[in-house]
Amino acid sequence: MTLKLRIDISVEIEAADFIEAAAHQGAFQLHLDALQIDYPQASMTIRERRGPRLTPVKRSEKLRRSGMIQPYAERRRETP
Repeated sequence: MTLKLRIDISVEIEAADFIEAAAHQGAFQLHLDALQIDYPQASMTIRERRGPRLTPVKRSEKLRRSGMIQPYAERRRETP
């Protein structure tokens, strides 16, 4: 019997811009290259993560649910 395993390693990094992010990616690529000597199927995926919003989104009063149903008013078309 054989076991099939998957190992996920997660590292969160903050970068000021894409240039700094690319530098981190290059450093991790070097580590991956060394790891692929023993584990050739190893791969790396990089995703941008977005943090929480700094200010909450405020909805206008019209968009808030009041629980009241507004009566339907039929609009008539004027015929020429």
